[in-house]
Amino acid sequence: MTQVDTLWPNGDGEMARRIRAFDWAATPLGPVDTWSERFKVMVEQMLASPLVSSLVCGPQRILVYNDAAAALYGDHHPQALGRPLPETFPDGWAMVATYYERAFAGEAVQVASQPLDTRGEGVAEDVFDAVLVPVRAADGHVTSVHMTGFEISRRLRAEAALRESEERFRQFAASSSDALWIRNAATLAIEYASPVIRTIYGAPSEAVLYDPERWLALVAPEDRDLARRHLALSSRGEAVVHEFRIRGRTGEEERWIRDTAFPLHDDSGRIQRFGGITEDVTEAKRTSQHLEVLVNELQHRERNLIGLISAIANRVKKQGGSIEAFDERLQALSRAHGLLSQDNESVAVEGLVRAELAAHIEAASDQVTISGPDVRLTARQVQNLALALHELTTNAVKYGALKVETGRLLVTWEVVHDQHDQPRLGLSWIETGVTINPDQVTRRGYGTELIQKALAYALRAAVDYKLGPNGVRCRIEMPIS
Repeated sequence: MTQVDTLWPNGDGEMARRIRAFDWAATPLGPVDTWSERFKVMVEQMLASPLVSSLVCGPQRILVYNDAAAALYGDHHPQALGRPLPETFPDGWAMVATYYERAFAGEAVQVASQPLDTRGEGVAEDVFDAVLVPVRAADGHVTSVHMTGFEISRRLRAEAALRESEERFRQFAASSSDALWIRNAATLAIEYASPVIRTIYGAPSEAVLYDPERWLALVAPEDRDLARRHLALSSRGEAVVHEFRIRGRTGEEERWIRDTAFPLHDDSGRIQRFGGITEDVTEAKRTSQHLEVLVNELQHRERNLIGLISAIANRVKKQGGSIEAFDERLQALSRAHGLLSQDNESVAVEGLVRAELAAHIEAASDQVTISGPDVRLTARQVQNLALALHELTTNAVKYGALKVETGRLLVTWEVVHDQHDQPRLGLSWIETGVTINPDQVTRRGYGTELIQKALAYALRAAVDYKLGPNGVRCRIEMPIS
């Protein structure tokens, strides 16, 4: 066994074997047995390092390196061993030459985030933090530089990916109409919230974040105990969906909030935080309540309609009326409901009058004059008044002013007030320009039962109906809101 074979007995890696076997006598460093003990110790430390480590030696910058460095050098390994660094890695040397010159001048140099083409592929994909330490001979002059490198490429890529992910999340959170938030499970303080949470609560960020009691102060008093219980459940890891009211907006009515909370586990499975989504569901609540009112109204309207149809059928049956008359009255109800379908809340008197007249005469007829203010009727009023208008119109067409070209019809309405100053609709139906035989009309079914009796019963209306020789004069007054 030679003296060289006894060097670095603990170095059994590839590079220890290569360094022992290398012909150093052919390099400016000379045979290994001429190396100083200090230098041999530095080689031993370099070989033992798990990090990328090398020695750059003498004026020629001869390269000695360990196994971790060999793994990076690609096709340059093992030819790089014992050769000048500037010749082996010319592009890389151009990047780091200044640092080595400073180290050979006796300065310990720290290099941060240095990209290098360690494989000689023309792309500096590997990034290092490095420390360059001068190695001195016994007389104190610098004979070599010990480089220890920390490859940070993976960390930088991970950090870049994290920043990209965080930016995507930030853009998503900023664009969402719902607020995203994270609470500390121990303190219940909101540690993160997207910007829209301030808009939803209508309060400054300090009132929403950090202090759960200040957040609870925004919750409607009657909902606070339940809100506390849901916070406690969420902090223990339960997924919770909770709706509550807030009153944080000055001068505005309360708003409905829906919080969806879910646990966030750490690597050990513990719940240190829980996240959530906050939605302003005020409009959805209003829509739901409105739909509920509409459904109830439609059910009520349906019962009234069935009652009306039944009453019409009974009256036709008792009076010996025809199926055609029954059908015409159903069509009048259908027209009224057509108007109601356009606006579920109410129908204008003018629209109701014009719809019924248009079903029997041309809309542009100069025989008819219609005028009155904008007065709107409820569904129940519309149904009953539509039937009354139908009877008046049908009889006017068959026997009255709309039967002859000389006849004229004036339909007007106004708002009057009773003795208690309550508003009432006053509608006048006046026919002129026609000669009528009252006895003949009565015998032919010019009945007034629906107009006079049904309106009084259903709408608490007062009806003044008169059939004169020149046509009908009818005054209907009924309460309106």
